[in-house]
Amino acid sequence: MRHRLFQQSQSKRLDHFPTLIRAKKQQFNLFLQPHPEGPVIKWKISFAIAAVIALTSIAMLALRPKEMHNHAPHVFWNAFLNRQHGRTMLVESDSGLVMLQHFTRRPVSLASYISGEYLNDVSSPDEKPDTVTRLSSRRYTPAVDGAIYEKISHHLPDVQDSIDIRYARDLRLNDLKQGNAILLGTHESNPWVELFESSMNFTFQNNLAAGTTSMGNRHPQAGEQAMYPMLSNDPLHTVYGLVAYRPNLTRTGHVLIVEGETMAGTQTASEFLLDDTHLLPFLKSIQKKDGTIPHFEVLIRSSSVAGESAQIDRVAYRVDAD
Repeated sequence: MRHRLFQQSQSKRLDHFPTLIRAKKQQFNLFLQPHPEGPVIKWKISFAIAAVIALTSIAMLALRPKEMHNHAPHVFWNAFLNRQHGRTMLVESDSGLVMLQHFTRRPVSLASYISGEYLNDVSSPDEKPDTVTRLSSRRYTPAVDGAIYEKISHHLPDVQDSIDIRYARDLRLNDLKQGNAILLGTHESNPWVELFESSMNFTFQNNLAAGTTSMGNRHPQAGEQAMYPMLSNDPLHTVYGLVAYRPNLTRTGHVLIVEGETMAGTQTASEFLLDDTHLLPFLKSIQKKDGTIPHFEVLIRSSSVAGESAQIDRVAYRVDAD
């Protein structure tokens, strides 16, 4: 047995391992210990390890461009969030403003919102003026706005730092004259939407005195309604949302409007926009021959379950000739 182990230690299979054989009666132990050739062997092993690491790194670098290339740029988001347009502003809606309008039952125009005049008269038939002032002055924003930002940043994580979150009260007119922006909410919660409604076919309409809301359709086509109201007695709890892709005020960039009659309606619009199973077939149907996406509006419908949207479907849309 001792002789056989000695032969194996001298064979080509083990000649790179230093070997020491120790025998005690009927027990044989095999130990690996350095011998005079140890430094040379260590150098060979180190060299082999370094070579493997180097080859692995080269292989990874060679494969990386292929992997990146396999992920085709998103037909919409890669263009919209392109750094060439500068930083993209995501403008969150002002829930405090919504509360004020419902307390006072009077709408607030963009001009009044910019100047702050809307805060001069906060008389309400239901609430004390100090209560209205306190609630409307706070910087509330719906949870759905934060969820939309998280989902948008998921599409292109590498440009997440290029998105600036701005509260509606902090926006200025010049901000919408350059670069791209995302406006969340209707003109009731984000009055800046008012700047683009004159060129839109679908618009949010609310009657504060009657407490009703609807989506208006300025030029109904065959099979479409002139109004899409949200009815309190609707057993399906139908809600409507709108995604509008518009040019900015100087036509040097784009503005994306995501709005709904309620928070569930805004969520409905965002789910259409951020779910490629809904968005991509629509974009493919309107895509130009050169591959670009024209400006558009799309009206979305869903049912509301516990304040959240359920299954969604496309009601109507318009595409600009650009």
